[in-house]
Amino acid sequence: MKKQAIAAGDAFTVTADCDKMLATCRDRFGNVDNFRGFPDIPGNDFVMSYPTPGTGGG
Repeated sequence: MKKQAIAAGDAFTVTADCDKMLATCRDRFGNVDNFRGFPDIPGNDFVMSYPTPGTGGG
């Protein structure tokens, strides 16, 4: 199927997308009650972290 250029009078639908972030759900859509994520569980950044040496004596 060959793609055709967009022309005046063509119909289309625009839909706001979700980035799966609680802040977006709250601030942009005002829809925290229907947010189905887990915002307070540590993600990969926490799982992949490791201890680092201190910078001073104690």
